[in-house]
Amino acid sequence: MDGLPKIQISPLEGNYFLTTSVPALLIFLVLALISKGFLSAFFWILTFIIGLFTFANIYGRLSSKWRRLHYPLMVRYAKAAGFIHGVCKKKNKDFDVDLALRALLLSVFPKMSDFLLSRYLQSIYDWENNFGFDNKRTIKQFFKKKNPDVDETKLREMVKIFKRSFADCFTSQDRKDANFIKIRLVIAELIKMEYGASEALEYLYAVVTGKAN
Repeated sequence: MDGLPKIQISPLEGNYFLTTSVPALLIFLVLALISKGFLSAFFWILTFIIGLFTFANIYGRLSSKWRRLHYPLMVRYAKAAGFIHGVCKKKNKDFDVDLALRALLLSVFPKMSDFLLSRYLQSIYDWENNFGFDNKRTIKQFFKKKNPDVDETKLREMVKIFKRSFADCFTSQDRKDANFIKIRLVIAELIKMEYGASEALEYLYAVVTGKAN
C-alpha cells in the first residue's frame, strides 16, 4: 500500500535474553579481571561461554535482512494475540487471527484507520499477486538463483511445490495451518516494504524450509 511511513523497528526489540546476558557478561568480565588464579580462569571461562551465546543471539537477529524484522514482529504478534485471545474469551468467541494481525499492523502503523487496516490486510492475503507468485518468471528466477545448476524440469517442479505449500496452508480446514501462514504473510509484507520483494521471497522460502521459526 502506497503512502505508508517507513517502518521503524529495532532488530533487537523483544530480545529479553540480552537483558540478562549482557549484564552477566560484564559482571563476569570484571570478576575475571580483578580475581587471580583458579577463580580468574573460572570467570574467564564463564565470560567466554556467555559471550559466545550473546554473540550467537545477536548474529541470529542481524545475519539476514528478513531476520531483522521477523523476530521483533513475532514478539509483537505474540503480545497482540494474547490481548485478542483475552477479548475473544470474554465474549465467548473463538480466537480471531485477523483481529490479532490488525493489532500487529496497528503497532507498526499507529495512525492507520480501521478501514485501511482491513483493506491492507485483505491485500496481503492476496498472496499470489502480492508476492509475485503469479509471475512464473519472478519465481523461477528466484529458484534459479538459489539452485543455478538445476534443469528446467526440476525448476518447474520446485516452483510448483513452493506455491502449493502456501496454497494448501492458506485454504486448510485446520485453523492452525491457516493462521500460521497468515501471520507469515503479514510479516513478509512488512519485510517487502522495508527491504524489497526479493527479501520477502527469501523469508517465505525460509518459512517453507523451517528456518523462520
